[in-house]
Amino acid sequence: TEFDVNFNIRYTTKFGQSICVVGSAPELGEWKDYNHHLRWTDGHVWVTQAPIRVRSQYFKYKYVLMEHGKCVQWEKGVDRIADLSLLSGD
Repeated sequence: TEFDVNFNIRYTTKFGQSICVVGSAPELGEWKDYNHHLRWTDGHVWVTQAPIRVRSQYFKYKYVLMEHGKCVQWEKGVDRIADLSLLSGD
């Protein structure tokens, strides 16, 4: 089973900065790759440009602050958890 997931976060960045999502699922880079850059929208809400298709019902993730294409800061605190079984009714 595959799931289409959208991510969004409200975060005010400075010029040259952007937000990425990274996580434990292979599709989210297994904590190593910053492939999913979010797009800025009005109100400083960063959103996925298109849904990210994942195979895992359960994974952890964080938002990462990027500056000029390089990671400069990981989201503080515990990892966020996506438990998609709660949405699918399984």
